[in-house]
Amino acid sequence: VNIKLYRIAEVSEDFRYTLTSAFTLSGLELNGVRTAGEWNVIRSTLEAYIIANRIENDLTAVSDTNGSVSFGNLMTGMYFVCSERVITNEITCSFDSALVSLPGLQENGIWQYTVSANPKPHSVPVIPDVPDVPDVPDVPAPVVYEPNVLDIDFETLIIPAVLFLHQQIIH
Repeated sequence: VNIKLYRIAEVSEDFRYTLTSAFTLSGLELNGVRTAGEWNVIRSTLEAYIIANRIENDLTAVSDTNGSVSFGNLMTGMYFVCSERVITNEITCSFDSALVSLPGLQENGIWQYTVSANPKPHSVPVIPDVPDVPDVPDVPAPVVYEPNVLDIDFETLIIPAVLFLHQQIIH
């Protein structure tokens, strides 16, 4: 999996963040954020901002066979980590983006310079193309829906049900 790393902010000795030049126009405020909901809004805003402004990532790495990736010799600051979707014939996999502070601040106030993140994975089965009505089986395959995956084609989810109903009315 290709992992992209963006350094979005510098961090001061008193643990205050200042956005890097590429992200100053985003309007984000990283200081004083406390809740998971606030961090999720920041992540979503960053995703949209990066796409809309075609921001180039600072580093890219490919995960190893265990699914791990490591970045070394990084400057201190706040990093936005995201991955590309992986699509096979059977499944589409993606991972939540993450915000990682380097150093991390431990509960006892000590800075930790080796930090890790474990983004939440998501997967959905690939739904095959819907065949013509005569070839639709009597029992449609179940459709799996994960609400956290952003790239779902709702027409693909609805069409099999409509075709199934049409076939039942004909028979």
